[in-house]
Order: sequence, then C-alpha cells, then structure tokens
Amino acid sequence: LAFAVQGMRGVFHLSMNASWVAREFELPRPPEGSLVGWQRVIDTVLDTPDDICGLDTAPVVPATSFMVEPRSVVLLIAMSQG
Repeated sequence: LAFAVQGMRGVFHLSMNASWVAREFELPRPPEGSLVGWQRVIDTVLDTPDDICGLDTAPVVPATSFMVEPRSVVLLIAMSQG
C-alpha cells in the first residue's frame, strides 16, 4: 500500500509492505519546485538510529522506484521551496 499527501510545505509519500517479500514501489515525480526531490526520512527496516532521519541528514532517493523490505514502512518527503 502506498499513497502521497500534499502538505503545506511539501509532499509526503508513505509506503507500507505487510508482505513477507520485498516489494518495489514506483514513485511519483517529485513536485515541481521541490528542493532536492524525494528524501527518505523513515525506513523501519533499518537499525536505530538510521531508521529515522531529520531532513538535514535524510538521504536523497534519486530513482523512480524504491524497494520496501518485508514488514516495513518507508516515509519519503519532497519539501517545497518557501
């Protein structure tokens, strides 16, 4: 399951994989005017403290798809300028 929500300062894209196998999720294009494109701020498959990042340290996702590991949740954010 995946969905995107438009917020006041950007777009949030949440992907959830309840399956026992990894799934590849296609990403929508980052909104026009986004600062750096999609950034991964939460990935529950990673060990602490790497599972949650602030926007200043969140890695950029340069691809048009993202692999979500089994039984995990990923939150991507594309921040807008301004």
